[in-house]
Amino acid sequence: MAVDTVYVMAGGAYMAQIFNGVATMVGTSAWDSMMRIVMLISGMSALAVYMRAHDPKELVKFVAFMILITSVLLIPKRSVQIIDRSDPTGVYRVDNVPLGLAVPAKFITSIGTDITEIYERLFHLPDSLMYSKTGMLYGADLVGHVSDVMTVNGDLAELMGMYVKNCVIGDIMINHKYSFQELMNSRDPYTLIFRQPSPLRGVMVPYGNSEAQEEGFWTCEMLAKNVLMPKLGIDTTTGGATWEYTVRRLFGGAPNANVLYATLLGDSYNYYYQGGQTAGQLMRTSVVMNALRNGISAYSAQSGDTASLVNLSSSSSYNKMRLSWATSGSIGVKFLPLMNTILLALIFALFPITILLATIHALTIGMLKNYIFSIIYLQSWPPMFAILNSAATFYLRGKTGGTEFNLANLASIQEMHSDIGLVAGWLTLSIPFIAYGIVKGMGSVVSQAGNYLGTAINSSATASSSQAADGTWAFNNMQTDNVSGNKWDTNYSHREGQTTQQLASGASVTQTASGQMVYDSSTAMSRLPVSIKGSDVTASTLQDMARRADVQASSAQHGYQSSVNSGWNQLSQFSTQTGNSATLSSGTDSGMTASQSQAVAKMQNAVSTVAKNQGISKREAYEMLMNNQVSSGYGYGGKVSGGLGFGRDSGSGPKIGFDGYVEANKSDRDSITKGTQESGSRNTDYHYGQNVLAQKDFREGWEVLESERISHGTSQNDNTANSDINQFAATLSVSQNSYDQYMTSRTRSQEYSEMASLAKSHSAQIDSNFDQQFVNYVMEKAPGSADRILSDTSSPDVARERDALAKSFAEERIVPQLESEHAANKAKVSEPGISDTGAGALPADPATSFAENKRKIEKMSDEANIRRDIPGKVAEQQSKTEQHIRDNREQVAAGKQALEDQKVVAVTENQVQQVRHTGNFNQAKNEQKLNPEVQEREQQEREKLLSEQSFRQPRKY
Repeated sequence: MAVDTVYVMAGGAYMAQIFNGVATMVGTSAWDSMMRIVMLISGMSALAVYMRAHDPKELVKFVAFMILITSVLLIPKRSVQIIDRSDPTGVYRVDNVPLGLAVPAKFITSIGTDITEIYERLFHLPDSLMYSKTGMLYGADLVGHVSDVMTVNGDLAELMGMYVKNCVIGDIMINHKYSFQELMNSRDPYTLIFRQPSPLRGVMVPYGNSEAQEEGFWTCEMLAKNVLMPKLGIDTTTGGATWEYTVRRLFGGAPNANVLYATLLGDSYNYYYQGGQTAGQLMRTSVVMNALRNGISAYSAQSGDTASLVNLSSSSSYNKMRLSWATSGSIGVKFLPLMNTILLALIFALFPITILLATIHALTIGMLKNYIFSIIYLQSWPPMFAILNSAATFYLRGKTGGTEFNLANLASIQEMHSDIGLVAGWLTLSIPFIAYGIVKGMGSVVSQAGNYLGTAINSSATASSSQAADGTWAFNNMQTDNVSGNKWDTNYSHREGQTTQQLASGASVTQTASGQMVYDSSTAMSRLPVSIKGSDVTASTLQDMARRADVQASSAQHGYQSSVNSGWNQLSQFSTQTGNSATLSSGTDSGMTASQSQAVAKMQNAVSTVAKNQGISKREAYEMLMNNQVSSGYGYGGKVSGGLGFGRDSGSGPKIGFDGYVEANKSDRDSITKGTQESGSRNTDYHYGQNVLAQKDFREGWEVLESERISHGTSQNDNTANSDINQFAATLSVSQNSYDQYMTSRTRSQEYSEMASLAKSHSAQIDSNFDQQFVNYVMEKAPGSADRILSDTSSPDVARERDALAKSFAEERIVPQLESEHAANKAKVSEPGISDTGAGALPADPATSFAENKRKIEKMSDEANIRRDIPGKVAEQQSKTEQHIRDNREQVAAGKQALEDQKVVAVTENQVQQVRHTGNFNQAKNEQKLNPEVQEREQQEREKLLSEQSFRQPRKY
């Protein structure tokens, strides 16, 4: 079976499915049924035409068309080979395709493809620039893309930027190894900047950069030879990160993408710039150029007169036209070839319907004609694409023929390639109209295409020119759903430099041209029926404080007047009194209060015990113990007294006296009463041990009291005026305090009154003066939450935080100002001549008056012959008396030791007598036959006695 070749611009696989569908449909029984129905309709139509005109040629045409359609177009089958021009490897074979579909597709597509290739061969374009092989301006796009290539390695880009900043600029500005102009015009900046790097200057490689072996200081020479040159070479060749990224972006995942990119880019560059560089060299040069451009961003090229309206209009028109070209060109270049393929596939897919309609006698010629013309129309697009591509390529080569591919021309190269591509893409949109003219006639179609292009150019140019002439410019304006009406405003208004933003709380914040933040929370606050005005609250508070201060001032004034009157009365009393006395006394008391209390308790217990045992009263027992009836006592004592007396009217002189005593005595009396009586009961009694114990307690208590009975004292009396002077001084001190309180309260009252009046009369200023200062204060203290604090009026937590900041702001910014004003007002109130206190003239200085009056009183004392040396003499006499007491105490201590020795002997004898008494008592007890009841009663009495004695024991402190 013969094979027919069909060429398509793109979508070869899709076209193969279309042919398969048509071949399958024609071979089905449904198709046979439809053909029989259509042939029946066609025969009836031919019969009707023949009967109307009686023309035998109609019958001949009917038979001929039936044979043509069935025997020529449908029954013969062909194998079709579909070749995709955009994918040279995409070849698809389809069998059993009807001859009527395969032959027209073969001849028409082959003619269109041959015409396209002929035009390209005539223009002598390399494979990378042929439309039939790569598409519209593909080579130009490759060159334009390579001029934008930048390294995708972030660490390498960082090092390259640092090298340009610290090494390249230094070589130009300091060492003058090459000029800036030489760098801009060099076709190989890679070799130039790495030719002689500085061995002294360098860069600080940051920590974490993976391209350098270690962080720290690297000289320019070390960084260039060891890092940048080898790394850039790897990055811009096959397998490098930047190479792989660029190839994948242009060719996707094609298996031969690296080879295609290297070949196509090299051919395109050599065609446009006659450079003779490989793709790797071009990419490396582009990477270095873009790194240099970013590193020398401060050295921008100077522009022309951009302020001119003509230039501004031209620039605006060009920009608008480029945008229009970009939009139209993107559609034309990308979607027109795809649309051509889809339309061609649609015509091929409609082949069965076309045959069915062509079978009808009246429609046969028209349907076959339209079918053939449609294929011709679509196949006329590729030759025109090739012609447009060749024209644009030729024009671009002419523009870039004398241009060097260097850093200085990089921007213009990018612009030229972009403009040519955009124009070609925009002109591509006219090809469908021109192709239609080939089928129907070129005159009207070319005129229509010219009008379309002219209108597009004139529209943008006219709009920009009118804006320049009228002075109306609008950039980046976006409006939606705007409705306005009935407005009349002729006022002049000028605002600039501000940015207003509405916050989530409803408030707005405006940043002025100076950078200051202005907050407006009026839209975030509720307007209530009642309003608490800060100035009224301030004035009311200050007035209340002024009233309290006035009351305190009046009270202090009254106290001051009373104390002054009392002082002068005391001074007058001193001047009229015939004699005054003042007593100064000092004494020394020493004692052991706890020991004395314990001794007294022991003596009381001893008296009670003896009184009970002897059956006498406590008074008699005390006298018995004192008279040593049943006791032994020891005692010593001393007494010293002295005194001095002076008097104006007593007539007595000084007197001093001293007396003392030391005594010791001892008396022991032992008494044992023993008896037995029996009169219906038996009774025995013994008191010796208890009396001895009582004797011991009484004697110890007495010794303590006797040993501590030492008293001494001194007193001095002098008829002086010291008491009156001190009393008068205290009175004047009270006067001074009252005066100070009065002045302070009066000053506060006046200041509060003035502040209240100021707050009331200047309420507007007080309410608004510190608002913006508080905003700035909050911005300083809490910059992260300033918006929330200054605008949120619904959250209680935010309100508390705002109140705390307000108090802090008042303490830091407002209170110091009020304190300075307070000090100034206090100085004014304290000035002489202020007599608005209502109390008349007051003494200027009470302390001065006190000193003067004290001198007057001392003078009066001297005139009254009052001695002033009494304290010294009293101190001297007191020292002598204390020395006598110490001497007597030593003598008493010596006598006490002797008495202690005698006490030990007496206690020993007492113990012997107690043992003897116990033995005699037990013997007598055994001799007598005691009644058990009596014995039990005696035991109870003894326990009772012992409990009383333990209860009466003296407490220890």
